[in-house]
Amino acid sequence: MIDEFVDRYGDIPSSVMGLIDIALIRNKAAAIGIYEIRQSESSILMYLTDIRREEVAEIIGRMKGKALLSAGAKPYIAVRTEKSAKPLSSLKEIFSL
Repeated sequence: MIDEFVDRYGDIPSSVMGLIDIALIRNKAAAIGIYEIRQSESSILMYLTDIRREEVAEIIGRMKGKALLSAGAKPYIAVRTEKSAKPLSSLKEIFSL
């Protein structure tokens, strides 16, 4: 899709690229059962419909000690972020974009 935009319209503005990134993140999140993403002061919380072991393990492994799974009544993955980190950059790292 990005190649088509570039072919037809030239360089993609950063605002449009941000929207594309958000769409890709939402798609990847939904595919692994994440239905809600929230940001707190020092972390990103991703709420799961159910715990899909392989996908959750992949995210936790990729985050190298910055991610934690809470398997309570409302399961979620918490990923610690730097205070200066932008949420979109952190999500791109989490979902390997």
